[in-house]
Amino acid sequence: LFLFLQVKDRRKMLSNTFLYDFVAVDGMNELYSLLKDKGAAFHYVSNSPWQLQPDLQDFLNQANFPQGSFHLKHLRFRLNKPITFLKNRLGLRPKQQPEKHTTAAPAVPSPAGAAVSSERRGGGHNHKYDTVYSLLQTFPERKFILVGDSGEKDPLIYADIAQKFPNQVDRVYIRRVEGDLRDENHWENIFSKIEREKWSVFEDHRTLVQDVKSLPMS
Repeated sequence: LFLFLQVKDRRKMLSNTFLYDFVAVDGMNELYSLLKDKGAAFHYVSNSPWQLQPDLQDFLNQANFPQGSFHLKHLRFRLNKPITFLKNRLGLRPKQQPEKHTTAAPAVPSPAGAAVSSERRGGGHNHKYDTVYSLLQTFPERKFILVGDSGEKDPLIYADIAQKFPNQVDRVYIRRVEGDLRDENHWENIFSKIEREKWSVFEDHRTLVQDVKSLPMS
């Protein structure tokens, strides 16, 4: 996840998603550009509704993220004004200026393929999990880097996907969100079935630069 999003508080998450401007995590566009220079292709996978795609595209352009395909969730609102409905449920006053949105962030591919983000471990239907799984099946010759954050279930889903596709998943990068104090033992337990050099939990994108540079050109 490479946009600021308070994922541990559902109320804050909804308000960020539908009321506030996008804010990119410092330096992530530079890391994505490094991957692009090595020949990476990009898939942006999110549980955000497809109605946000134009705003997401505008944000990526303004923040200098690479172009890529979007894989957003199809939501059916029974209400004529879903954004107004959410504001009312959150007890929030309307903004004085046009609304923009905050949502889950892009995923980044490895030089041999494309990258994806996900939220829930395998089993049961989930848009992100199913989309990531489908992408790896669709492009069996590609290598992937899975990028997410520690706020919800990304580590679990990535560990599951990496175990199912050991020859395709080159790297798993998990950004540690603010306030996450879980130690190395926690992450080693989650990724216990994945080779140690294949996964990283990071706070500063610069700690990944050398690893990204070590990846082969596509």
